[in-house]
Amino acid sequence: MKKALLITCFSLLSLVTYAQYGLSAGYVSNQNVAWRYYFTDDVMDSGFQVGVNYWFRLKNYRVEFTPELAYSRFKSELNDPSVDPGYEMSMNMFHFFFNTNLYVLDFKGDCDCPTFSKEGTFVNKGLFLFVSPGISYFDGQMTGQTNSDMQDAVLSLGVGAGVDIGLNDVVTVTPMFSFRRFFRAEWEGLAELAMEEEPTRLNSASETTDINQWFLGLKMTVRLDEINKYGYR
Repeated sequence: MKKALLITCFSLLSLVTYAQYGLSAGYVSNQNVAWRYYFTDDVMDSGFQVGVNYWFRLKNYRVEFTPELAYSRFKSELNDPSVDPGYEMSMNMFHFFFNTNLYVLDFKGDCDCPTFSKEGTFVNKGLFLFVSPGISYFDGQMTGQTNSDMQDAVLSLGVGAGVDIGLNDVVTVTPMFSFRRFFRAEWEGLAELAMEEEPTRLNSASETTDINQWFLGLKMTVRLDEINKYGYR
């Protein structure tokens, strides 16, 4: 039993040693949020997102996978002259994204990715498009004269582009942007917190909404196999 446990531990350690991990951070902006039509101010209009990912790829083609765990947060002060003290909305989102990167200019290349020790421009070897199905957990709170909470699991689909820039054989930075659509996020009871009764505004309001989200950020990838190759321990 102990021998099997040791073998398992060393096997997992070898996978970690030769793995590539990434950290990402960026700015997110939301549009087409039907919840905002209940209020006089925009809700969830902008926030931040951070994430961690793990890298692996197909053997013979430049198709790479970076499954990612991410967190984003939004906060809005919803003030109305007729309401005192107004409302405050906060939203925490916990995401799992399965990012699939396609290096369209070097699809059959043998680049030792994501760094560039081989010949060729970094644009040819580093430019990629990606598609990213995901599932997210929304945890929202509205506080004011009355309070309301929401929790919902929401499916999404994202598309985007980025370019890998190898700083050295260990570290790669990747500027990237994306568009993501979240499908049918529901906040039950939100209508009861509406600050104004303007029919033309409330015609567009709904407790269930799709959300269009833009992301602009930067990812940093570290190659543990290259660290070991150069004797950095």
